[in-house]
Amino acid sequence: MRKIKQLMPLSLMLLILFSLVCFENIVVAKNVVHEGSSGPGLAGGGGARLKPGGGSAKPKPKPKPTVSQAYSTAKSKGSKTANHSSVTKSKKVTSLPKTGKAYSSKDFYDGKKVKQRRYYDKNGKAQMDIDYTNHGNAKAHPKVPHRHNFDSKGNRGKDY
Repeated sequence: MRKIKQLMPLSLMLLILFSLVCFENIVVAKNVVHEGSSGPGLAGGGGARLKPGGGSAKPKPKPKPTVSQAYSTAKSKGSKTANHSSVTKSKKVTSLPKTGKAYSSKDFYDGKKVKQRRYYDKNGKAQMDIDYTNHGNAKAHPKVPHRHNFDSKGNRGKDY
């Protein structure tokens, strides 16, 4: 019993010392920043990625397309451009004009339906047509809708 009483303070001191050492290791482990990690943590990783200089690294928004890029995209998809207008067939208006606003498109309506869409280049000259009819000749124009490009002289080319 005497030996136990003598060992009791010694074992108590060892227990306290062991607790302090373990606590120090836990504090150090929490403050370790692993490579590829943005902040402290036991498992590494976790948390938002930080860009150099602070702040969160959000993906940069795509820059707005230029007018010519937006025009080219609309033309390739066959959709309306940002600068779009339309005309309706009448006694005075029988077709679309060969010139218009730069980087624009124009629809030609024959009653209720779109008959043709024309795209105008950077100089306002007709660049391409999309025809939504077969021009009354299904053998010559079996594909509807189909496209026609304009040459440098302003003449409409063969359909494709």
